[in-house]
Amino acid sequence: IHRDLKPENVMLGDYGEVLVMDWGLARISPNFPNAASVSQSSAMGGTPAYMAPEMATGPIDRITAASDVYLLGAILHEVITGKPPHRGGSVMQCLLAASKNDIVPTDACGELYDVARRAMATVPEDRYENVKSLQDAVRRYQAHSESIKLTEHAAAHLVRAADAEGYDLFARTVYGLEEALSLWKDNERAAKLLHEARLAYADNAYEHGDLDLSASLLDEQNVAHQPLLAKIAEAQRERRARQRALRLLKGAVATLVAVVLGVVAFAYAAVSQQRDKAVFERDRAVRAEGEAKQNFEEAERQRQLAQTNEAEAVANAQLAETRRQEASDQRNAAVAARQLAEEQREEADRQRGLAVAARQAEEYAAYVARIGLTRAKIEENAFDSAGELLAQCAPELRHWEWGRLQQLCQLSTGSWPLEAPGSAVAWSPRGDAFAVGDWSGKLSVYDPQGDRPRFQHSQGQYVHTVAYDHTGRRLASAGSDREIHILDAASGELVQRLTGHEDAVLSVEFSPDGRWLASSGYDKTARLWDLETGQLAQTLKRHSWWVCAARFSPDGRRLLTAGQDGKAVVWQRTANPDAQFAYFTEFVQHRGAVYDAGFFPDGRHVATAGYDGRVLVWNPDEVRPPDVEARLEGRPDPPAPFVELLGHQGPVRAVAFAPQTKQLATGGQDNTIILWDADAARPAKTLRGHASHVRGLSFSPDGSTLLSVGRDRQVKRWSPGEYAERQSLASDATGEALMVGKFSRDGAAIVTAGRDRTARLWNARSGENLGEFAEGHDYLATSAEFFDGGARLATGAGDGSVRIWDVTTGAEVAVLSGTGTAAALDVTADGKWAATGGPDDMVRVWDVQKGIVVAELIGHEAEVTAVCFAGDGKTLATADRRGRGRVWRVADVEGAAQWTLAAELRGHSRMITAIEFVDGDRRLVTASGDNTCGQWNAVTGEEYVDRVWKHPDWVSHLVVNADQRVALTCCDDGKLRL
Repeated sequence: IHRDLKPENVMLGDYGEVLVMDWGLARISPNFPNAASVSQSSAMGGTPAYMAPEMATGPIDRITAASDVYLLGAILHEVITGKPPHRGGSVMQCLLAASKNDIVPTDACGELYDVARRAMATVPEDRYENVKSLQDAVRRYQAHSESIKLTEHAAAHLVRAADAEGYDLFARTVYGLEEALSLWKDNERAAKLLHEARLAYADNAYEHGDLDLSASLLDEQNVAHQPLLAKIAEAQRERRARQRALRLLKGAVATLVAVVLGVVAFAYAAVSQQRDKAVFERDRAVRAEGEAKQNFEEAERQRQLAQTNEAEAVANAQLAETRRQEASDQRNAAVAARQLAEEQREEADRQRGLAVAARQAEEYAAYVARIGLTRAKIEENAFDSAGELLAQCAPELRHWEWGRLQQLCQLSTGSWPLEAPGSAVAWSPRGDAFAVGDWSGKLSVYDPQGDRPRFQHSQGQYVHTVAYDHTGRRLASAGSDREIHILDAASGELVQRLTGHEDAVLSVEFSPDGRWLASSGYDKTARLWDLETGQLAQTLKRHSWWVCAARFSPDGRRLLTAGQDGKAVVWQRTANPDAQFAYFTEFVQHRGAVYDAGFFPDGRHVATAGYDGRVLVWNPDEVRPPDVEARLEGRPDPPAPFVELLGHQGPVRAVAFAPQTKQLATGGQDNTIILWDADAARPAKTLRGHASHVRGLSFSPDGSTLLSVGRDRQVKRWSPGEYAERQSLASDATGEALMVGKFSRDGAAIVTAGRDRTARLWNARSGENLGEFAEGHDYLATSAEFFDGGARLATGAGDGSVRIWDVTTGAEVAVLSGTGTAAALDVTADGKWAATGGPDDMVRVWDVQKGIVVAELIGHEAEVTAVCFAGDGKTLATADRRGRGRVWRVADVEGAAQWTLAAELRGHSRMITAIEFVDGDRRLVTASGDNTCGQWNAVTGEEYVDRVWKHPDWVSHLVVNADQRVALTCCDDGKLRL
């Protein structure tokens, strides 16, 4: 929660990135990772001109993420209006305005301003739920911007339309508003303006007498339109009445004209009858003359028609040819169009492919970046962030590197989440339970095989310390409430309460006999309690600051206290019943606070750990107490011998001792646990997995398991003997170089072979040497293959032999001689056949059970250096020193296996060092001394030239994982490549 968002604290980068500055007032939410480990301000603060009401009035607990939503709304208010939301003549007046949520009046309105006002609601619950909801609202406004722009233009047209000639501006206004509503149906201003525009448009049309246009613009259901619709209806009735009167007048005139015309026509008919008779005779003569003339004209017309038909026939022929040519042209155009469409489709497909490839490349680049960042987080011991980054990686991109980092994040053998940072952990002496104290004020008891607490006991704000007695029947806890509670360890029932400390209690421990309990705390004292009476037996005062720990020696005769003042004080039991322990000596060699301490199981030595990052081992009998008189005289204290254990990169907060051994475990603020070989004064192992400070450690009763608790709210269980971030296989035999190493098919075992002419078998998980195969090779062994389900092992060497071993007994069971000095070797999965090199550059195929050669494959022109069977054992790939490869297939010919050449591989210019089948045995991968790895079609032998893997130096080896998806190459530049 930033608490001071304002324009001055928001910066824009050159590429549009947004940077939020000045986090000095920030507070974190309860679900923030490692919330308890982050320091934060508890003071009120902010900028009054932008403050939310709760930020001005308090208390601090009312300030939540909703306050930041308000501040973002205040910035938006200033963006819209040019002014922050609160103002005043002084800071106090401005703060008062913020407390009342008095917002500066403004003429601004609209959707975006409504977003700002909702974000600045007085009650936090009335604001947007979170910042994302506010972002969504602003984005919705941005999506409506085109609609809003159209509305503004339409509003301007509407103002000018009333004084303009014609209806053009009215039509533009209505169209613009309808478009605005089609883009955003909830545009209230557009809807309102559309109503006004239609009414004004209709009124204007009415004034100009366009009644039908005016009526078409109005809605009969709209009450506001009713007056104008009534006026239009009245005007339409008057128009219809005028039209009826005009039609009647026109009918009367037409009747009168008809009568007059009838009289005139009758008179005219009588006069014309006589005249028509004379004219008839004359017309008959004229008609006879006309018929003769028509006959002549018809003959002429027929002649011209024949000529026209002839011309039309020629024209039609030409037209048919033209249309045929046009059809041909159209067919060609259609073909060209189809070709263009196909080309465009192919181009579209190519572009889509490029887009997909670009997206995949981008996703892969992001994956690689996440992997790199995860690795950095693991190096920083920030395992919570590392786990989150790994979870963000797309499953289809996860490969070995993802699994490796995931493994590093999960090296503990068990984990229990807590509600708050943990402060203490203790195994029950019975080994059937463990107890944890945390900063939520709870003591929780767990079954090591379960995932939920058996019971919980609440005690104050923090529980700082927990401890079992030697029987495992009682459990003590103490913390910030100054009390020590003694519980029944089985039921969780409170059976005893010890009070007397004047401040929080930091440490409790039962004496070995269970009668006494020692405690220490912030009140600068250690106290001894008699559990039989429940009374305080003794208060031990020797420290000048907090006493962080109080620990009994194994025999109970001594008590060790460690303090913030940098001192570790040893107390000796006395015979005095009123003072059970007396001051014995003190150790002051730490350079800062001593946070934890304890006795080794032998009772003679002590380990102390502190702020200076050191663990010091010393013997109290060898440490002389300070000589006050010598100090007053300026003389140094007598030397105090100790052994310094260095390994932590920060303060050391917890110490634990494995039972009956000198193994020591320490936990620090560098998030690590170190197991020490105290005699050698060096770390034996470093256990990593916590994401914050380790605050408590406890070994199981048998010492095989270690529990840790940290500020990352996690309890983790470790098996120190099995913990390994990487497995080292070491041979004490000769120290000679190893030439080859291979996993068994099930991954459970590893075989190595080297210059000492011996093969060794190892447990892949524990690194244990399971056996040696040291019988027969005269020269170094350089190849090895498991077969027969891992029961047998074949090794090849430079002495020209392959030896078969029984993995269980380590005995040599067969020798295949004459296999070549390159030690090329492979065995089929079923163990039926083996392929090796041979004399005269040949390949030999062996019957493994009988130890005899069943085929000799001739054709290589140089020594065979690599061989590989396909998964079905029916195809064999071989390669030689000249860089040539061959593929052979076997067939059953009259009951005998016959191998024939199927393909040749030509492309490498130097020796092929390895060959492997991939892609379901459809492809081959080769490694070569010409600095490349090639890929080939296993059927045809064709090389995939676009899939060559280039290296800077000789590629000496190549292996492919079980699913044939990933290859690992070994190059002479000293690097492995995946």
